Amino acid sequence: MDINQVAELSNENIQRMLVDSNKLPLLEEVINDEYKELNILMNLEEKGKLDFGHIPSKEELSEIIQQTRKEVDSFLNTQNIKDFDFGYKGVLNKYTAHSLKEAAKEGWAISFGVALFGGGGISTYIVHESMGLSLETTPYVLAGTGIFMSLATLAALVHSSVIIAKRLNKRNSEYIEDIGFLDLRKIERTKLIPSGAHEIGHHILAEKLKNIFGDEIPYPDITSFKEGFCRGIERHISKLYAEKENNGSYMYNICARSYRELSIAYKWVCKKLNKKPNEKLLNFTDKSKKFIEKAIRKGKHPNKYDLGNTFFYLQETLQPNRNIYLNVLNGNFQPA
Repeated sequence: MDINQVAELSNENIQRMLVDSNKLPLLEEVINDEYKELNILMNLEEKGKLDFGHIPSKEELSEIIQQTRKEVDSFLNTQNIKDFDFGYKGVLNKYTAHSLKEAAKEGWAISFGVALFGGGGISTYIVHESMGLSLETTPYVLAGTGIFMSLATLAALVHSSVIIAKRLNKRNSEYIEDIGFLDLRKIERTKLIPSGAHEIGHHILAEKLKNIFGDEIPYPDITSFKEGFCRGIERHISKLYAEKENNGSYMYNICARSYRELSIAYKWVCKKLNKKPNEKLLNFTDKSKKFIEKAIRKGKHPNKYDLGNTFFYLQETLQPNRNIYLNVLNGNFQPA
């Protein structure tokens, strides 16, 4: 994988490759297949025939993620990739400690700025004293300085609190590349394993790119490509566990997400091509509507997940006999 290959996978180029009238029938076929599978799973859920499992304890989490890592490594044929840390989202984990540290840095930078302004009062007092000048306003200057110092501390605390609150309120699992940490949502086992696989994919891809290009980023934004790559891994691991344990629950979340993301991208592609979308694909039943009704955003650009998942889904369909995910890592990936 060289810089030119990576540049070809920029967000802009992913969009360009999707807006292709020749691929539109294939995209409709993919959406239709996903829609059928999702409805089967929702019917099973409605009848109480899906077993999502329990929410694993912290002790169980370690074994689950290590096993998921082995399955992802097997799928991607990856070896000697740097280890990562992981834990459930919450107040007392490595990411929160990292966030506190970063927030403190930013907060005290603000504090310093406010204090510096307030410190001018002290400077004024010192200068006037040294020059023997009358300072009828000295009490007011010093009082103002005290207020500014208090505001500086308050500003630092408020800023830090806002940062921490935002990070703790993020509901989905995420990979924190700065510290190599999987910040995992506390969810049922059949949802946790695919989600963990997705974030492990981020870690592997990040380490691969780092090994090639170092810490610098000499290539354009490829977030859509990254999310599509990891969504594909998530889909593969979901299917693997669903078959291994004979439990369709593993496919429930990935089907729901894929149907939503494919549908959003489809409407956007149709708009770009000035073609009318096939409304039968988007004429949702009451059961599937909850996944879609807020997601089909008229005139709004699809996000990185919509674009990335659609791109990789189509590539899998166009290249059925190739492990395109393995080819991404070894530098042999060629978009069809």
